[in-house]
Amino acid sequence: SMNGFFAIILSCLIFADDKFTKIKALGCVLGFSGILLINIQLGQAMFSGISLRGDGMILLNALCGAFGGILTRVVSKKMDMTLATGLSMAIGGMILCIITFFVHPYVGWNITAKSILIIISLVLISAVCFGIYNQLIACNPISKIAIFNAFIPILGVIFSAIILGEPMKLKYFVAGMLVALGVYVINKFDGK
Repeated sequence: SMNGFFAIILSCLIFADDKFTKIKALGCVLGFSGILLINIQLGQAMFSGISLRGDGMILLNALCGAFGGILTRVVSKKMDMTLATGLSMAIGGMILCIITFFVHPYVGWNITAKSILIIISLVLISAVCFGIYNQLIACNPISKIAIFNAFIPILGVIFSAIILGEPMKLKYFVAGMLVALGVYVINKFDGK
């Protein structure tokens, strides 16, 4: 979830139309507080078990995702975002298939009509979502859009509670409100 916050900071450093303001800082603090609240477990040491190989790689992934948003904004000036998104997904998918083949060359793929339908559904969902997100980044300051990424873990725990029957906790609603307030503050009060 740090992807959105990294994207805001990088965007403000790179693009002249995206200035880092006190309002953006407040929105980021509110959004980050919501994400932190989701992950804190009472009675446990907050930073125990953190490792460079685990958490460090997750932060590196978030930083790479933020650079992806920056790259999207740059590419959007030279190329149609629908085409760019399609090419990006096709190239990424091919790379993942090649890596999978070399990592597990002897694993047989059980391809059925149901599995093909599921893959097509997932590809279409991803394509539509990434296409819309990339178009939004291309047409707006990244800081106005990237903060919405803070909703991902909040919605994840809420949908897990609804769909999987996991316990619903009050802190999930409080975290959701903090993230929503952060998004609102950045998009409502930050100057155009």
